[in-house]
Amino acid sequence: MERRPHPDDRRATLAAITDEGRALVDRATADLLAADFALGSLGSAEQRGLSDLLAPVRRDAGDF
Repeated sequence: MERRPHPDDRRATLAAITDEGRALVDRATADLLAADFALGSLGSAEQRGLSDLLAPVRRDAGDF
């Protein structure tokens, strides 16, 4: 992470991901995908239920 001054507000500081941080995110994402997000122990119906349960949280986070 890098700290950068806000271009319009001298009181604020912005955080920006570095190339090293982006590479770490990419590796972690690949590991999660390879592990099927550790959801393999759930059946199809349970996975759908979990997805339905998390949908409002994801929507509020801007994921949809």
